[in-house]
Amino acid sequence: MDKQKGKQMAIKFHSEDIKNKYERKAHKVIFFSMFLLLIPVAYIIVQFINGIISPFNIIPLAIIVMILVNAVRTTLKTKTDDKGLFYEENYGLSEEEKEKHKQEEEKKLEGESYSYIVSLSKKAKVIRWLATALLIVAGIVMFCIGPNIYSTKDYTSVNATVISQEGEYHTDTTYYENGGSSSTSYSRCVVEIKYSYNGEVKTDTIYINGIEYIYSEDFEILVDNNGKYVRTAVESTKFYIFAGLLIFAGILLGLSAYLKVSSIIFLGTAFLLVGGAILVFVCMPVAIKEVLFVHFGSIPFMFFIIAIYWFSCFLIPPMLLPKDLSSVAVMVNTVKVSSKGGNFYKEKRGNQFVISRKDQVDNNYQTNLNYKATKCDYCGGEVSAEENFCKHCGAKIKK
Repeated sequence: MDKQKGKQMAIKFHSEDIKNKYERKAHKVIFFSMFLLLIPVAYIIVQFINGIISPFNIIPLAIIVMILVNAVRTTLKTKTDDKGLFYEENYGLSEEEKEKHKQEEEKKLEGESYSYIVSLSKKAKVIRWLATALLIVAGIVMFCIGPNIYSTKDYTSVNATVISQEGEYHTDTTYYENGGSSSTSYSRCVVEIKYSYNGEVKTDTIYINGIEYIYSEDFEILVDNNGKYVRTAVESTKFYIFAGLLIFAGILLGLSAYLKVSSIIFLGTAFLLVGGAILVFVCMPVAIKEVLFVHFGSIPFMFFIIAIYWFSCFLIPPMLLPKDLSSVAVMVNTVKVSSKGGNFYKEKRGNQFVISRKDQVDNNYQTNLNYKATKCDYCGGEVSAEENFCKHCGAKIKK
């Protein structure tokens, strides 16, 4: 969660019934959002079927499976087994312990599934809305400059068929006047194509940089008035796709500002744009459908879908809360419950409250419900009434 004025904020519901109601709604959103993660799994399976098997799709598949397992865990309610801890009614509690237990009970009203909702500062709101505006403006600009960079009005679109292709590793060398030089190496696919223009069948050799093989048997190309190949038709389409993605990301970011989602949403925005940019400008060399077959495409595709999954989990649950949040919950500062003698944990089982001290409960006494204890003057640990020393720190106790 974001820190507001040095404090961590959280949503605290008015009652456990209200909290459980909205937590269940949030869990349903997380559950159904998990189906989005099956999309990259299907994508990778398609690549496997086509013989594209490499660390570039095996590793993303493992990551997605781990995310799925974790998401499933968050939607399941776990039950704590009774381990025979000390019960509150069996011994007296100090005022300090009672206060800590009270804080623990209040903490139970905090919404775990809504922990990313914060009270945004004015500065945070300004930054969020500026980022929103920049993304939307950038998308609009890209819509406008795309046709100018990749103009199609002077060219004709024709269908080209692949005759042959060969992948190679190419090096471009630049020589300078002072005798120096620089080299750039990259993979590319050398493709021989044929196409028909004004009733004449033509052939040409084109170079597709960044990949070593294309899976499309035919694709659209642009030719000039002489029937000479200029570029693939998808080049101009890429700008429109990414422009739409920029505007989409801007709208989601603006929605996160309105719903007061923490700054973690920026990570989702980065995943969305970086993954989308690689998919559009690298993984669509000759046609949009090529995105399914580029061997490293599963990595940006994974980032892209994870971003959509995050936006779903972060933006939909807050929409389920009433417009007037104060009717069901309030924003509070979170409190850390701790003690010199160790951290206290408390849970309700039926009509009894179970209290345990993390670092000192002795298994020999856990099942003895009639056990009476006193406090150690040195560490605050529990001391047996039958013993003259602290079971926690070993200090002798005066009777």
